[in-house]
Amino acid sequence: VTQRMLNRILQVILAILIAIAPLWADQPDVKHGLMWNRSGLPAVFPLQVKTGLGQNYFVVLRDAETQVDAFAAFIHGGRYFRVLVPPGTYQVRFAVGQKWQDDTHLFGSGTQIVTLPELLTFEVKNFSTKGGHLLDLTDLAPGQDARIDHGPLNLCRSFFVMNRIAVEETD
Repeated sequence: VTQRMLNRILQVILAILIAIAPLWADQPDVKHGLMWNRSGLPAVFPLQVKTGLGQNYFVVLRDAETQVDAFAAFIHGGRYFRVLVPPGTYQVRFAVGQKWQDDTHLFGSGTQIVTLPELLTFEVKNFSTKGGHLLDLTDLAPGQDARIDHGPLNLCRSFFVMNRIAVEETD
C-alpha cells in the first residue's frame, strides 16, 4: 500500500463522514428517562413500561384533578424503563414515533398519540407498600389502535418502629 493510496482512502472516509454528519445532527440527543417533574412532589412510586424496538415513546402523566401535565419521561423503544413518579391520580398519555423533535412538535407529523383509558393512581397501600403500575406497549404497532396491557407494580418496604420507654431514676 502506497502513501498515495492511503491518502485516497482517508479522503473517501472523510467524505463519507461529512455526508452522514447531518443525519446525526437532525436527531436531538434525548436521554432515556425522566424529562421533568412539575408536580412539586417527590417521585417515589414505581412506573415500569415495556416497549418494542423501532419506536420511541414520550410519556406524560396529567393530574386527573387539575388537568395539568405533572410528569414526563422519554423511552427509547426496546430498552428497560422504570422510573419513580410522584403520588397522585393521573391520565397517562404516550406520544409514539421515531424521530423526536421537541415537547411541542413531539415526533412531527408521524406522531401517534395513545391514551390509557383508565386513570392510574400511585399511592401507599397497607402502610408498607408503594403502589405503582406496569404498562406493556410491546404489541403496539405504528398506526395501530392502541391496546396497552397494564397491571399493578407494588414495592414492599419494611420498617421497624421501636417504642422507647423512658425510665426515670429516683433517689
